[in-house]
Amino acid sequence: MKRPLAMVMLSAFAGLAIDAAAADTAIGGKEPPPIRLAQAPESNPIRPGQHQRQQQSERPANNSGGGFWQRLTGGGQNTATDRTSAAPGANTAQQRLLAAYPGAFRIEGNAVVFPSGERIVWDDGRRKSPADLLVDADVEDMFAYPYPPASRGEMAPPKDHDPGRIRNEAFFKALYGASEGAVRAEVRTIPWVPRLGNSTLTVTTRFGIDQKLAAVSDELQRLPPRFHKYLTPPAGAFLWRQIAGTDRLSVHAFGAAVDINTQFTNYWRWDNAAAGGDIPYRNQIPIEIVEVFEKYCFIWGGRWHHYDTMHFEYRPEFLPNCRN
Repeated sequence: MKRPLAMVMLSAFAGLAIDAAAADTAIGGKEPPPIRLAQAPESNPIRPGQHQRQQQSERPANNSGGGFWQRLTGGGQNTATDRTSAAPGANTAQQRLLAAYPGAFRIEGNAVVFPSGERIVWDDGRRKSPADLLVDADVEDMFAYPYPPASRGEMAPPKDHDPGRIRNEAFFKALYGASEGAVRAEVRTIPWVPRLGNSTLTVTTRFGIDQKLAAVSDELQRLPPRFHKYLTPPAGAFLWRQIAGTDRLSVHAFGAAVDINTQFTNYWRWDNAAAGGDIPYRNQIPIEIVEVFEKYCFIWGGRWHHYDTMHFEYRPEFLPNCRN
């Protein structure tokens, strides 16, 4: 039987040495045309109607980055995920998930079982396109694309490579709460980089996410002043809402995601208003900021082909070393 591509990529990622340095960022000073109000898919902040912003010039991924993607994908383009047979590596994904959320659930056969008795299918056995993965993911599908940490430096993701953007909503509801009231009962508001202003962010206390974000805040405010403009004012955290244009809940609805200053970030719909065609990857966020978030188990939306560079969400299953 053909080995599923998702497991091939996951196995490659698990043993991959991470040692590349960040690439330099090229900044241009050209003022863009007026920007229409828009909604981000994960955070839904309101983009300023007009402002002067620096635009990062387009550039290919660095050599080490390109090799990294090739090793993960076996040199091919990931257009679908084969779920028709069991494969080596499945247990690795299960072990990562169990370690990421200790005590929250157990895995029995082909089901993730929560203390409430709720059972969520691990692998539905279906072959899925990238579009299918977004709207109808099983739990195993969440590992379809391996996540390259900040230590790999800057790189433009291949087409449709969206590690962490594939989510099983039932799983997140079981983790954090199935209603706004259930989630709200466990949130906490913390100061955000208080040395730089009076901003706050509200996040869940589940899995110590509030404490981890407080640690992120403390480390970020100690970075040199050139990084401060990216951090504040933040665009928000907990907000019970759907991803714009979909019927799927945002991770912000669970209090497990935050957005930093939108003025210096890029979002694929904002940067590529025309429907269809290739998405020209853009990013202004320094990799040093990403490294701090990842240290505390928050992945970055800038690693997505459908990028959202303001966005960070708590996903320790993609960053096994963050728990150390």
